[in-house]
Amino acid sequence: MININFENPVISEENILQITTSEIDNLYSILTETDQFNLFFVLLTTMDEYEKKDKIEAAAHVAYLLSYYLFVALTPPGSEQLALRYAEKAIEMNPVDIHKNWKKFVIDGN
Repeated sequence: MININFENPVISEENILQITTSEIDNLYSILTETDQFNLFFVLLTTMDEYEKKDKIEAAAHVAYLLSYYLFVALTPPGSEQLALRYAEKAIEMNPVDIHKNWKKFVIDGN
């Protein structure tokens, strides 16, 4: 389960590495509209924190989650462009298959 504290918007490294896209979907479905947007900023803040600390695996995973969240759940204007940007960022930091396959999915569109 995702533990989010909007007062301290950095998800612990241990927790962030365990978060799946299914958990992101489940959380999105129970959040208020305001907190759905707040979750984006929590993820963004978390990625920024781990990039600064050179915790590349964690930062890359958050970039992947950000891409997924933008493309599948939140879908704001420009979501495809932003999702692609974060997918590429995830690959730059950690070029594992899940990130590469996700980028292909984003390019194919929804």
